[in-house]
Amino acid sequence: MKKELLYIDYHYQSKMFFITQIIAEMEEKQISKSELARKMKTSRSALERLLDPKKPTTLKSLERLANALGLTLKIKLIEIPMPVD
Repeated sequence: MKKELLYIDYHYQSKMFFITQIIAEMEEKQISKSELARKMKTSRSALERLLDPKKPTTLKSLERLANALGLTLKIKLIEIPMPVD
């Protein structure tokens, strides 16, 4: 059970980090959510769900989001520190 909770927390933190980077890039390029949704060929509400850290997201969706901003999604494996029982 502890491993499952750790995974959920880590997933949330990872997505929050990703979203923070995306929003910073949007601000730097002065791209609104509506414009980004249009570039992704999706609705604004679908983009809002994608940017919600509590909603599940596929790697394909994250890649589409990055590509719409002229970025490449790079995935790196890192070791997750496990709590000591």
